[in-house]
This record gives sequence, C-alpha cells and structure tokens, in this order.
Amino acid sequence: MKRLIPLIAVLAVLAGPAAAGDVRCLMEHLPAEKRAEVEALYARSVDEGLASSLYSEADFEAMLAACKVATDDETRLTAAAQALAGYEAETGVALWLKTNRDIDDHTLQGVWSASRLADPTVAEAASGDEALAATLVFELAAKLGLEDQEDLGNLAAYVSARLLRQTSERKF
Repeated sequence: MKRLIPLIAVLAVLAGPAAAGDVRCLMEHLPAEKRAEVEALYARSVDEGLASSLYSEADFEAMLAACKVATDDETRLTAAAQALAGYEAETGVALWLKTNRDIDDHTLQGVWSASRLADPTVAEAASGDEALAATLVFELAAKLGLEDQEDLGNLAAYVSARLLRQTSERKF
C-alpha cells in the first residue's frame, strides 16, 4: 500500500486529450535484448522492474524515429516517454501476475473491462483522486483473489501504469 499513493500521485499531473500515439510501436522498437531484460526483471519482482531504466536516450530517439513521432514538441516527447513508462510497467506487472499468481492477461483484461475503470470518466477521475484509485485497486484485487500486501502494491502499480499510459498515449 505504501507504493499506491506515490504511484497514483504521478497521475495527478496528467490531463486532457490530444493526438493519439502508439506506444506499442515504441516498445516494439526497443532492442529485443533490452526488452527481454525488462521482462525478466518484472517477472522476478515488480519493484526491480519499476526501478530499472534499461534503455538509453539514444534508444528512445531511435524508437521515436521508427514510429515517426515528431521530436520538435517537448510536450509530445514528454507524453511519449510517460506513455512508454506506463506501458512498460503495465505489461511488466501483468507478466508478474501471470508468472507469480497465475493470472493471465485475458483474466486481467476481463476484470478491468467489468470494473468501473472501464468507464473513461471514472478512469480520468481516478487519475487525480488517490482515494478513488485506492478503492478501485481494492475492487480489482477482490475480483482477482489478491489479498496480500505485495499483491495489492503490484496491482496498484498496474492500475497507475495503465492509467498513465492511457492518458499519455492520447498526447503524442
């Protein structure tokens, strides 16, 4: 739970729609060996994955170029970086849940889709409301059968990352 508030607080600075980017394109252009290293870190420990920074500025610039993301707008570059960080954490935590709790992506997506987080208005509100976000994490945890502190913290990281990705991806 101690990670829940700082992770969700990051989302408070994000707002408003803009042109949509494709963060999956960015991640697909991360060198395969670095992508595998990130996945291995998350499979072992969400904390290790979140603490990692395995790609360089040159890697990021190459990803942007490959995906034809304009680099002349600092706001869009920041949004692309935030979307990439969110996507990396989102998919990393999903991998951890599959590896360590036998919760596959299909189950995770189904629970998300059936939750209040599927409503864009609620998701946007949760981005700026720590109490609401915490309540939604507990609702998801109950549906997934997750109870211990590590699971709740990791699920909070997933929710924060997914909301960060969704919000930022619209801005680049």
